[in-house]
Amino acid sequence: MRTGLRAWLEEHRGVTVIMALTVVVFIGDSLAGLALTEVGAKSYRIWAGELHRLLLATFLHGGILHLVANLYALYIFGPVTERILGTNRFVVLYVLSGAVGFLVSLLASPGTFAVGASAAIFGLMGYTLYFRLRRLPRRWLPIDTGFLQIFVINFLLAQTVPNIDHWGHVGGLMGGLLCGGLLGFERPVGGGRRRLRESAVSALLLASVFFVGLRPLDAAHVLGVFLPGAAANIQDRYAGYFLPYTVVGATLEWRYEDTPHGWEAVGRSLAGNRYASLSLRWHWVPGVGYKPGQAMPFQVVWRRDGAVVFVAQETVEMPGHYRLWTPPMLGSALAGQWTVEIIAGGHSLAHLRANVRATR
Repeated sequence: MRTGLRAWLEEHRGVTVIMALTVVVFIGDSLAGLALTEVGAKSYRIWAGELHRLLLATFLHGGILHLVANLYALYIFGPVTERILGTNRFVVLYVLSGAVGFLVSLLASPGTFAVGASAAIFGLMGYTLYFRLRRLPRRWLPIDTGFLQIFVINFLLAQTVPNIDHWGHVGGLMGGLLCGGLLGFERPVGGGRRRLRESAVSALLLASVFFVGLRPLDAAHVLGVFLPGAAANIQDRYAGYFLPYTVVGATLEWRYEDTPHGWEAVGRSLAGNRYASLSLRWHWVPGVGYKPGQAMPFQVVWRRDGAVVFVAQETVEMPGHYRLWTPPMLGSALAGQWTVEIIAGGHSLAHLRANVRATR
């Protein structure tokens, strides 16, 4: 048994090192009170130059079950890809496809944090798929059954399990496919000119992903020459994160005026004959352009059934908790479709909707 384990470790050095490093990082993060997660998770802070997050996030995990599940997946897919690629290129594939996964996740949900090896593991799957298409017969094989099972499982998880970073998985799979075109195989077979074209196209696509992911506003500027509408959408979506402050955790709540500590999420109907207020609660956090002590004016626009009810204009001067609410109104007067928007620097930082109902 010992000889077999030693042989496995020697044959799969890249997998062994990555698994060991992942466990060490998890233990260190746990002992440090998740300090590594705070500085290493995927976050819009990547746009502020914290590029280490693209590497460190792959080795961080949100709990023991998260860790064990990814280590098992790495144990299954790692040896296959390392045998195809060789140790050095296997490590490059793992790190690079993980970074691509987190860049895609960043573009899809800049305001959320994400950690875990699953983006890199999907990168291993992407590379294996590339190998299957380039080297194996064009007929149904056992490997295809395995891929089908994995995709069905992940589709079901997407429908049932919350807080899974599916965009990170999609990005990792895409990164693995592109890395396949870039890295090729450990023992290439013929096709020199075709191989060179494939590597060049893959390198160009990977560079484009990193350019758009790391500099979305610059990408919008370039895109504006050809597709001004798409460029404007990119500006609207991401420009708010480059201001001195940005918004996280925005929620719309309400309370009756005779229960001043009873804030709750908008949901059940209000009594039409009792006075109540709506409240918007959020946290200011430092944006990419943050400097200590910097002030930033903002406004909160309240609309009911499409009409502006009132606009609050204030200034934020430091990160922290914030709450604004409507003047007290009878529940019957509050009824309607509300939209509330936080605007700063001409950009929408949060946009919430709630249907307020009132009983007679």
